[in-house]
Parts: sequence; C-alpha cells; structure tokens
Amino acid sequence: MPKVLDEIDKSGLIVVEDGRKLVFPEGSQFPLTVVKSDGGYTYDTSDLACIKQRIYDEKGGILIYVTDSGQQSHFKAIYSVAEKMGWYNKANTRVEHVGFGVVLGEDRKKFKTRSGDTVRLVDLLDEGMKRCRDKLMEKGRDKELSVEEFEAAQESVAYGCIKYADLSHNRINDSNSLPLDHPKELKLAKFLIRVPEVLERVCDDLTPHTLCDYLYELASVFTEFYDNCYCVEKDRTTGEIKKIHTHRLLLCDATVAVMDQCFKILGITPVHKM
Repeated sequence: MPKVLDEIDKSGLIVVEDGRKLVFPEGSQFPLTVVKSDGGYTYDTSDLACIKQRIYDEKGGILIYVTDSGQQSHFKAIYSVAEKMGWYNKANTRVEHVGFGVVLGEDRKKFKTRSGDTVRLVDLLDEGMKRCRDKLMEKGRDKELSVEEFEAAQESVAYGCIKYADLSHNRINDSNSLPLDHPKELKLAKFLIRVPEVLERVCDDLTPHTLCDYLYELASVFTEFYDNCYCVEKDRTTGEIKKIHTHRLLLCDATVAVMDQCFKILGITPVHKM
C-alpha cells in the first residue's frame, strides 16, 4: 500500500483535506480516503493496492468482484482511479463488479452479520441434510441403497438443492446426422446443441441463473422425450429385447454429458444412483 500511495501521489491525484489524503475519482460524488487523519489506511487503500497487484503480479485479464449491490459505487470509484493511473486498459482487461441482493430476515431488514443475528450457513446445510435424509427414508431408499450410496445421495441432493436455489434467482441448428423422426427426439437434440450459446451468455452477462434455467428446461425436455420415445423395446410377456434404438441411447448419453458438465460448472455434485 505505501508503494501504491507513493505512485498515486506522484501522479498528482491526492488532495489533502483536514489531515486526510483523498482521491477524487471521475464521475463519483464522493472521494476515496486513502490515508486517514491519524495516518491509518482504509478499505479504499487496500482495494487500490489489490487491483494493481491482481493486474501486474497475477497477470489477471478478467477481474470480477462479487459483492452485494451496496458496494457498486465504491468499486466503480476504485476502477476509475485504476484506469486513470494507467494500470489497466478496457480494451485488453475486463474489470467488472457483479452485485447481488442482500439477504433479508423475516422482518425484511438486512442481516447483521457482525452482531451474529443471522442464520448460520452450517445450520442451513445441516437442516438441508436432515430434510433430504427424511425424504429419502420416506421413499425407502435406505433399503435399496448401500450405506455409502445413501450418504452420497443425501449429501449431493441436499447441497445441490441449496446451491441451485441460491443460483437460480433471476443458435438452434436444424441439421443433425441422427435419424430423428419423432418430434420429441428433435426437440431434445435442438435443446442440447444450445449449451455453447448458454455458456457464452453466462460468461458475458455473469448470470449463473441462466445456466440453472437451462438445466431445469433440459430436465423437462428430456422427461418429455423419455415418456414418449422408447430407447429399448421389450416383449411385454417374455421381457425379451425386440429392438434397440441406438440414436435414442446416444441422445440419453449426450444429455448426461451436458447435465454433468453444467452441474460441475455450478459446483453441484450430480447423483448417479438414488
């Protein structure tokens, strides 16, 4: 921080008022306080030092700051000063603030994290594990799965549901080499090839809920396909396999691959047996 302050001072951006050292960012109503009257540093000082370190030392080409929306003006000021200092150029470095809404209590007031008046994350996760266990027991999964499989399903579903709930708030190509005659086959295939477009949109807009929406719709489209298109036809009397629709099995395999990768991107562990 002292080195960064010295550099900013030499650029002529620091103004001294009432013993404080201030920097006035372009387009901001309020200055950044880089040195307090008692000589101490502030968040403004450390954030300026951090952004330079991330660009120069860590060679960051994309910096994404994820905080609640209340800090948007603060980071806008930090970025403005960093750009003014020549630490980065918008043409080759992406610096962006991603704001999210604050967590409110039942009284619609912001949780006071420092006073401890919050629902602790560990308690939320434990409650999710308990509810998931109860639901799996209700469905008799404890009798069908081994202890290891039951625990894996319990953890994956509980944590996956919590992550999905948190993340979900807020070029279709007609050509295909597979013999897709049934409308539900074609609908699923078209939906699957949209995944690059969806991932690109998530990266551009920084909106993970877009991927959650896609996954939810994919599950619905696949269910329609599965209900209407037999992959393996069997004799109802003998159980003997009469016909295997390979192209439909390939669609199932592609669906698994896409969903698996999407879950991994979201940080959710998929369950392969439950």
